[in-house]
Amino acid sequence: MRFFKISNESAILRIVAVFLGVAGMPLASLAEPSHALAIYGEPALSADFESLPYARADAPKGGSIGSARQGISTR
Repeated sequence: MRFFKISNESAILRIVAVFLGVAGMPLASLAEPSHALAIYGEPALSADFESLPYARADAPKGGSIGSARQGISTR
């Protein structure tokens, strides 16, 4: 005697896939916390880096930036 009447076997496979997916979720929490994300290996920059490698740390600070806008004159 069958308790559940399922018309096709693909529904059973879907149920099993969902169950295995939910059962595997706690495994994602085994990762150690980190200050950065690296896809392969360790992060390239340490947690206390001062500037990016391509930027000058002693660059002058301040200044202004202008952008062009259509229809507005600043003169």
